[in-house]
Amino acid sequence: MISALLPVALLLAAPAQAGPHPKLELQLDEYAIQTRDYCFASGLRLSFQQDHSQPVVSVTSVIDRGSDADPVGQEGIAHLVEHLWFRSRHGELPPTWDLLDEMGATINAFTAKDVTAYMTVAPKAMLPAVLKLEGQRLLGAVDGVTAEVITTEREVVRNELRQYEAMDLGMDPLYAKLYPRGHAYARSTIGTRETLDAIGLAEVQAFVDENYRPENATIMVVGDLSLDEIPQLLAESLPPELVFHPDAPDGPASAEACPVRIAGPSEPPPDPVDRTVERIKAPVERPMVIMAWSLPGAYRPDQPLMDLASTTLTWAVSSGINPSAITGWRDQNEAWCYLDPGELASTAVCGIELRHDADPEKVIKKAADGLYQLWDPEMRRWQDRYYSLASLQIMARTFRSADEVATLFGSRSTDAALFTHFTGSSAYYSTSFGWLGAVNGQDASRLAYEYLTRDRFAAVILEPFDEDEAGLADEEAGYTGRPREPVDSVMDLASIDAALIDELTVVPELSQLRDFTLDNGLRVVILPYGTVPIARAALLARGGDLHEPLPGLDRLAWDHAGSDVPGLEVELDEAPLRVGGDWQDWDLGDMRVLQVSGSAANLDAQLWLLQQRVEHLEHQSTDRRAYVRSLRRHLQYDRELPEHWEGVLARKILVGDHPLGRSLDDATLTAIAEHSDEMAQRWNQRMFQPANSTLLLVGRFDADEAEQAARSTFAGWKAAPSVGEPLPALQPTPTSPERSVLVLDKPQVSQTQLMLRCQLTAAQDGDSETRALLAKQLDEMAWVTLRENAGVTYGSGVWASTMAGSPSLLTMYTSVQNDAVDLAASTFLGLVDKAHRGDLDPDLLKLSKLGEARRYVLDQQSTSQMLDRLTGPLAMDRGWEELTEHGARLAAVEIEALPPLMESCAGREVLTLVGPQETILEELQQAGLSGEVFDWEAERDRLWAEHNPKGWKSEQKRRVKVGE
Repeated sequence: MISALLPVALLLAAPAQAGPHPKLELQLDEYAIQTRDYCFASGLRLSFQQDHSQPVVSVTSVIDRGSDADPVGQEGIAHLVEHLWFRSRHGELPPTWDLLDEMGATINAFTAKDVTAYMTVAPKAMLPAVLKLEGQRLLGAVDGVTAEVITTEREVVRNELRQYEAMDLGMDPLYAKLYPRGHAYARSTIGTRETLDAIGLAEVQAFVDENYRPENATIMVVGDLSLDEIPQLLAESLPPELVFHPDAPDGPASAEACPVRIAGPSEPPPDPVDRTVERIKAPVERPMVIMAWSLPGAYRPDQPLMDLASTTLTWAVSSGINPSAITGWRDQNEAWCYLDPGELASTAVCGIELRHDADPEKVIKKAADGLYQLWDPEMRRWQDRYYSLASLQIMARTFRSADEVATLFGSRSTDAALFTHFTGSSAYYSTSFGWLGAVNGQDASRLAYEYLTRDRFAAVILEPFDEDEAGLADEEAGYTGRPREPVDSVMDLASIDAALIDELTVVPELSQLRDFTLDNGLRVVILPYGTVPIARAALLARGGDLHEPLPGLDRLAWDHAGSDVPGLEVELDEAPLRVGGDWQDWDLGDMRVLQVSGSAANLDAQLWLLQQRVEHLEHQSTDRRAYVRSLRRHLQYDRELPEHWEGVLARKILVGDHPLGRSLDDATLTAIAEHSDEMAQRWNQRMFQPANSTLLLVGRFDADEAEQAARSTFAGWKAAPSVGEPLPALQPTPTSPERSVLVLDKPQVSQTQLMLRCQLTAAQDGDSETRALLAKQLDEMAWVTLRENAGVTYGSGVWASTMAGSPSLLTMYTSVQNDAVDLAASTFLGLVDKAHRGDLDPDLLKLSKLGEARRYVLDQQSTSQMLDRLTGPLAMDRGWEELTEHGARLAAVEIEALPPLMESCAGREVLTLVGPQETILEELQQAGLSGEVFDWEAERDRLWAEHNPKGWKSEQKRRVKVGE
């Protein structure tokens, strides 16, 4: 029951606000999490939480073995086994990955230092089948896995290693400096090429036999289930040896003592063993710094204290690394710090991205210089502010996570599973809020003084590869692809008909939805939803840069839009934290969305904050020359990346001068310098006016009370005088030219990024399902060829998107090892040709429809997901039948409807390749293709010299100095 502790925890750090507005003081409706635990003689623990918000369940399994269990010389085997589980086959069933896809499940997994965790979110009806797979993992995780499969998946892991972000590449050497040799955290999680080569079928089977055992496992199930029916569910879904007592094999499930893996205080964390700063080559354009400190083990009462100190560390490091003369955020070094919790020790990690020509060694020193602010008594006023703010952020984040019942990461299932596994207690929320309520800034200062010091960190510097380096050396591709095996299914394909698809599709229940318009023209949509006492209020305003009357006006207006709310005693950005929420802003097509969340009992406060924000939206005058200089530097940074040019070129070719093809350029910067503050203010007022906006409310509230609050808060909102005519509709996109194959050189990488984009026929009402199923067919075929069969990539994706004004875009993406470019390019272009010719598998379409029907409900489980679902029809100016008739339209899609969508695509694709130019051209030639090289560096320098001659002169001097 979280309601008993949460208000106390938040109020300790959030004093009530006085004034004429609703109190910014957390209120919480009664809410209890119903949990039931089972601990068996086999050692297996299962915990169930009941939540009936949607017919969805989330299953998280934690195996008490991570990279700490890797045998010496076989580093990476725990992670490889995680991959191989999805390729396992049990009896006559299809491979596990295909089986889960057929169930309509979404899946993911991760291997950490201490554990390996598997996450599955699926429709309620699939819970027995998912639990059967959980049992099979514990009794035969790699059944059906062959030596050939291991060879292929080893290539996938190597491509995952090639695809690693810079931070990931730096973590293994950093941990080796932070923790002593022999410590479980000092070794690599993913392994190396050499250790992966040492892993074969025998080693994999031995690892699984030793570690994938019931006594090492905790399974958390959250969602739409009945606690009273759990014993029968267990008896029908899991093998008897896992859940029945050996002395009574036919009897009921037998409860045993639950395991407690963490008890008592942590051992003191070790001091760093190597404080020399190592420079590591990585796929970065500019140097980057990573610093880390060891802290005590997590999953204990002081974990929130460590989280608090690590979060506040961002402030201390940032204040030290940025020169006082630098005021624009675009020109600052950017630091972000977080806590990596572990059973034996936790780690505070800071990444620092260098935004200007900074010396990494000096940045490390300056970051260390700023640490004193975490504990110095003379900085107490600032400490109190930042510790208090960080405390509110952690509390509000934890509160909101209760709403994410069935999502993969950051959900109640995953968080509670890890907590239960280590602590032995399934009372994750009540315990967490109890711990949070005891947190204070003074204790955080003491912890920082003891551990977050300048003599206890280890650091690495990531710097770009040299021109002649390829990062991770290429190996031969695992395979060259083979035809897809016949479609395999647990169902009789003949039984998958329109009636079944429509029946399986769970569409949103909109019987309580209210949709009306206030006298001032504001449209209001209200939907009571969910079981957790959370509400979200969003204001959607048509506009953004797709409608701006002059280039750059929207950017200028929004970058300097602020709201000075009279009578508000806290910063507007922080105000939602006082009611357990936050602000979220984003663009949706040609709409700008402002969202505020919080406790449902504080809906009046959320609405007031949202109304005050738009009522007092003001353009804040700024030094225009300094702003343009900042934008120009930002643009120059972007132009150092071939990926930036790839996106700019592809959009320009696809849609020409249409607003969808715009990007920041030199002409826009010139225009921004000439726009007045009055023009920017009028543009914001033109967007944020009642007749141009929709207010959307979703959450656990009474509809009558929500409507009354919305009317009383927004009825008086008026448009500013002379806001102008309503925004015009966007014009159709022009037809794309004939096929383009563009090559952009990036010589220092061992993977080539491929993207294929093309226009589909313009979207029409009721055809979104057809487009989604087309993309699903192509996605499956690309995945099978490039990952499952060839192992030349960590992954690929194909999706169809409909944009503002109804143009529709098909996108294919992958990153493959450089010697597989010919296979990837041929695959993508071949799939376009297949779809255009209608060479598609009708059985695969049936299975895709089945999976999509079951999967639809997964994206409307939380208030956040439901708000996103409702914004779709609003953004596209469509009715609610877009949601309520989804099942019927999905069922009606026939395979003959797919090829016509490709008429605007086939022969008009834009295929871009970013990687080593010479290798790419050779690979394309093998595929019978010719590519046009775009010299992005020459174009960068040309524009630099033309539009910023002073900056270009300085750059030339710098290149001479460093010998470039």
